[in-house]
Amino acid sequence: MTPSSTQFFPSQLDFGSIKGRKVIANFNGGRITSDAGIVLLAELDKKLKITTRFAIGF
Repeated sequence: MTPSSTQFFPSQLDFGSIKGRKVIANFNGGRITSDAGIVLLAELDKKLKITTRFAIGF
């Protein structure tokens, strides 16, 4: 879902601490796409044949 320009998004989310370390998400990365990683995954799958191994049951 593409957010509209009228929606409000906080610039930073604080998720508290885990094992004494603060977990914070911010949105200062600019405009990005969420599906660009699929190209990397496809190349990795070609080399390691992960989906083929799943299809034949290891």
